[in-house]
Amino acid sequence: MNAARPPLRLPPDLASEPAPSRAGTVLFVVTLVLIAVWDLGGRSILHRDLPRFAVIAREMIAGGDWLVPQQHGKPYLNKPILFIWMVAGPSALFGDANALLLRLPSALALIVTALSTCAWARARTGSLAIGRVAGLFVATMFLTSELGRTGRPDMLAAACSTACAACLDRAALGRGTRRDPWWAGLALGAGLLSKGPVVMLVPAAVLLLPTPGTTLRGRLAAAKPWLVFVVGLAVAAVWVVPAWRRAGDGFFHGLVVRQVSERVAGRGNHQEAWWYYLLELPPVLAPWGLLGTAMALGALHPKVRRVVGGTVPAVVGVTMLVLSAVPTKEVRYAAVVAGPLAILAAQAAVGFARGVADPRAAARHLTGLGVVALLCGLGCVVPMVRWPATAWRLAPLALVAAGTGLLAVVRARRGGEPAPVLAGRALGVAVVLVACATLAYWVVLGRYTVIRSVEENRQVARVLPEGVPVAIVMGERLEPDDLFEAVARPIPVPTPSDVPTAATHPRLVVACIESALDAVSFVRGEAPRVFLRWPHVGGGTLVVAAYGPRVPEPPTAPPSGGATGGSRR
Repeated sequence: MNAARPPLRLPPDLASEPAPSRAGTVLFVVTLVLIAVWDLGGRSILHRDLPRFAVIAREMIAGGDWLVPQQHGKPYLNKPILFIWMVAGPSALFGDANALLLRLPSALALIVTALSTCAWARARTGSLAIGRVAGLFVATMFLTSELGRTGRPDMLAAACSTACAACLDRAALGRGTRRDPWWAGLALGAGLLSKGPVVMLVPAAVLLLPTPGTTLRGRLAAAKPWLVFVVGLAVAAVWVVPAWRRAGDGFFHGLVVRQVSERVAGRGNHQEAWWYYLLELPPVLAPWGLLGTAMALGALHPKVRRVVGGTVPAVVGVTMLVLSAVPTKEVRYAAVVAGPLAILAAQAAVGFARGVADPRAAARHLTGLGVVALLCGLGCVVPMVRWPATAWRLAPLALVAAGTGLLAVVRARRGGEPAPVLAGRALGVAVVLVACATLAYWVVLGRYTVIRSVEENRQVARVLPEGVPVAIVMGERLEPDDLFEAVARPIPVPTPSDVPTAATHPRLVVACIESALDAVSFVRGEAPRVFLRWPHVGGGTLVVAAYGPRVPEPPTAPPSGGATGGSRR
């Protein structure tokens, strides 16, 4: 008799195909929620983009204008309104924005992205297992995990794009309901109000690219794209039209015409070469996005295409070609392809888990995985050499990947022993471990590496005299929003020459990078009294100085580069 231990069965509801149980569904959703909301309020509102929407929400609540967003008293024309509403609405109940309320919309969007990816994968493959694994993959990918925990609208745009694509594809394949085109239109409209036309790329590719067993005419008839487009535009018009009437043609031109034309033509910020995504995306797609990318590229081979199909890899390829052709590039813009990449990765992972249930194939699969892990570890050396500042983050990943790969190859090739059996349950364990590792990554990196920014705001708040206006000189690694948690009502100053004079502001506190201090003093025509010097997060030394005879001194003189005593705002 054969005494070899039989392979373990796959976990129920994970890699088998029963009807979804209530317990399995609840566990799946609870897992996504825990991944998304972990420690949202435990980190400070950081500098640059992160506090921007908190500032706009603060002014929206204070001014009472919920149609035209304002940033430091001027219309904000860089992004549509939906994310700002989602921050400002709850913040109005608490009086002001905070770290939790700033990040909560992105966390909810991450959950929606994972659920939409699950539904899309199940409609595409007919597999509950692939759907749930794809949902877990998209929630634990570094790119989406980061965007789901920051105060930006990118995750919201990815959620709307994925939901729209999933509904369209289900309708086109005849596996949804009559309401799917309506849901797709609502998702499209929400996406237009969160990020703009970029949300249309994946849904359009899903509908227009060939799908075996269907025709373009049949897909268009089933998905009703005209209805989706009309509903989407109607949802966007609910805000755009009243805001246009309130703020005039300049607002509409700046938000819609100028923003789109500048980004397409490459006249705005984030201008990069066409190969930008080839270098920048792989590190942030870890761990599951790399497998999805491999499957997308591997689909050029008929054998791989038989496993994952040709449509989803083509969707990824066409979307990335369009994004690469536009001169304006940023890694977070590629979040719209996270769902399709997770579907491809889940197809490969579930197929692998089923395949290795046969002990005879276990050694071969383990060898292949070991080689891949070893190559990934060695591949981390390239970005560490090119960007030495990333070494401290990539070195542990490189050592673990290379070491694991080497051990796997040795174990699979060891003679005189039975081949190792990889059970299907290992897939679930791997997903859980990576989810825990992702959470640990953000607890360590996301929380404790922002201590400098938190401490900077704390020290600035300590030395600011009560009731004295604060001017923040912008343009040299400093923005007013950098001091969101220290200065409630800053005076943004584009250049030192724009600093208020003694005639308009007899007493004034100025925050600037130290190199601008002499120019500020020249404009004011008086010597400053320096309250604080502090290493700024964005580079240089932040200086807080007072001008005017009636500005009270802090109780103690500030040491250079350190904290000072002083009265709180």
